[in-house]
Amino acid sequence: MASFSNCYPSPLERQFAKFYHSEYRQYAHLHKNNSVCLLGLAPDHPAVIDGVVKVEFGKAVENNEAVGKRKRGALGLRIDTPLCKITTVSGVTYDITALVNVDLVEINHRLKEQPDLVSSDPEGSGFLCIGLTRTESNMERCFPGFVQHSSSMKFIPAADSLETEEVPAS
Repeated sequence: MASFSNCYPSPLERQFAKFYHSEYRQYAHLHKNNSVCLLGLAPDHPAVIDGVVKVEFGKAVENNEAVGKRKRGALGLRIDTPLCKITTVSGVTYDITALVNVDLVEINHRLKEQPDLVSSDPEGSGFLCIGLTRTESNMERCFPGFVQHSSSMKFIPAADSLETEEVPAS
């Protein structure tokens, strides 16, 4: 029997366009209606596969304070801006750079106490930070080297293809 969650895409899949950087194995999920994006490690990143035990954000990133409707005071992330250092179970440390041109709105503070979220749910609660794109018209300028993931549009089976149980009338 098909479950409800298997038939319909999640809110992340419905409302965000997925972009992946194949060389650095990072992702950027851009909201389709506004310019908010989630940044994180792709599920095939070596750190995600090995298991993350520590996430250390840089001082500038950690002390970022974006306030107000227009997020004044937000740190401008560039392609080469250091975002964090990730240490894996085997002791390997990865220096993660932003790889995108966005304004930093917020980092995922939960990763300080629960760094394993990066491994257990990399595209969900294990995201690294939230950014705000400056120009939504030119995606190549905001996400250089990223390619849009084509499977973000999932096939939803017809209602008659789902198995249902008949309940006898009383």
